[in-house]
Amino acid sequence: MNDEIRKVLVILSNRFTPLKPAKYIELDCKSDGTILKETALKRAPKKPIYDEVWENDDGKTSLDSCTRIKKKYNHPLQKR
Repeated sequence: MNDEIRKVLVILSNRFTPLKPAKYIELDCKSDGTILKETALKRAPKKPIYDEVWENDDGKTSLDSCTRIKKKYNHPLQKR
C-alpha cells in the first residue's frame, strides 16, 4: 500500500463579507484522506507547494465547522 503524504491547503473565506481576510490551513494527509497534521498559517502562502487546494466560502472559522469544501483545480498555489 502506498502511504504517500500529500500537502493540502484549505482556504476559509467569507463571500458574505469579502473585506474580511481569509484563513489558510495547511494539512498533511495520507493517500486515504487521514489528516496527520493541521497547521494554521499566519498569511497567504507565496509559493506553489501544495498537491491540492480546497476552499470553503461560507464564512466558517475552523475546519471542524465546515460541512462542505470545494476543490479548486489549477489554483496558483497548486503544484503543476
